[in-house]
Amino acid sequence: MAAIPWRAQFEALLTGYDLIDFVTGVKKCPPIDASNSAVSKAENSHWVRQDKLILHAILASTSTTITPLLAAYKTSHDAWTALTRLYAGKSRTCAMQLKEDLTLSTRGNRTVTEFLQAIKVIAEGTRNHRSSRFG
Repeated sequence: MAAIPWRAQFEALLTGYDLIDFVTGVKKCPPIDASNSAVSKAENSHWVRQDKLILHAILASTSTTITPLLAAYKTSHDAWTALTRLYAGKSRTCAMQLKEDLTLSTRGNRTVTEFLQAIKVIAEGTRNHRSSRFG
């Protein structure tokens, strides 16, 4: 899937703050050890707080139509994965629609200029879809 500007910006920010491993699932929540040590409790608490801040940023960055679909997820990784799947489906749908629109587009009795303008409108609609943020 091609990274849309929103995703690219978000990934750059998370990488810059060394938080990308939370959304990719590489950095897992450290368990609290059997002895309930202060160190393991502190590590667990720090991870939970970091992850909740990232989850909040994801939810705050999505549109009002997408946020309810992500609200049930408890970790940033789960929300990010769902968002990626959701967007990938829309991207494929958009690509199929573009292919159909271009395939069915004929010059007919239009001038070449009119026909090319119609193709341009189709292409701009696709570009606008790709440049929108999630949602």
